[in-house]
Amino acid sequence: ATSVAEAGSLVVRTHEEYEAAVRAVIPVLRERMYTAGDTRTRWAVQRVCTRVHRQLVSQRVLVSHLRSAIEDQTVPSGAMAHASCDLVKLTEAAATDAQLAAREKHGDAPAIVFDAPDSSAEALARRCCTVASYVYFCLMEILKNAAGAHVQRFGVLDLCDAPPVRVRVAADSGLACVRVTDHGGGMSPEVRHSSLAYFYTTHAEREPTYTHSRAFGEAFAGLGVGLPLAAAHARFLGGDVALASMPGDGVSVHLTIDRLGGQRTDPPAHEDEF
Repeated sequence: ATSVAEAGSLVVRTHEEYEAAVRAVIPVLRERMYTAGDTRTRWAVQRVCTRVHRQLVSQRVLVSHLRSAIEDQTVPSGAMAHASCDLVKLTEAAATDAQLAAREKHGDAPAIVFDAPDSSAEALARRCCTVASYVYFCLMEILKNAAGAHVQRFGVLDLCDAPPVRVRVAADSGLACVRVTDHGGGMSPEVRHSSLAYFYTTHAEREPTYTHSRAFGEAFAGLGVGLPLAAAHARFLGGDVALASMPGDGVSVHLTIDRLGGQRTDPPAHEDEF
């Protein structure tokens, strides 16, 4: 037990050093992204960010379970990274928290309406094997963006007359999906293409803190890392984040995960082409 604890502690310390290194290097990469005069350098920055965060997302799950094992003096099972999750309840909780975040930041929030899924699809969505905290993170980023798009388009004083953000949860035997549809005006093809790129943002710049909590501090706003980080988490869960825009109307964001806790999804090759 002692040797297991010592080995686990070493892995945890190594991970903490890696986290600190990421915090130090990301601002440098961000500056390089915007000062580089050639496309090849910008591609290289995107590739580095994608790989660094993919590694970080994977490590965090392992380290969280190692910490538990060290404290409890037990060795987790092989399925330690995943647990039973009710995706419907988790999405409802994220919607409530996203509205609270919007009210804190903007003064009000749009209505969020859930479309009723097929009964069999809902039953499957309520029985997912996944990392709930990672799914929640993805949902919060997507829902906060939808709320912000409504505020930008309609204004805080007219949100009560604006159409709601619509959410639908569904699943089949292999995949679970959450679709979030806003009416914030949509994206141009250029913006949609760049939306999953690290450091692309439509918000005012602010200092990075790399924290995320229910304090609703909007720590990621202005950095351009929210959606790409959501995609990194979704891919760890065997899914992805995809966007479809209807110009002049709004954006539909699809979050998919492997509901059975399958293997990680690699990013598509075109993400090297920002």
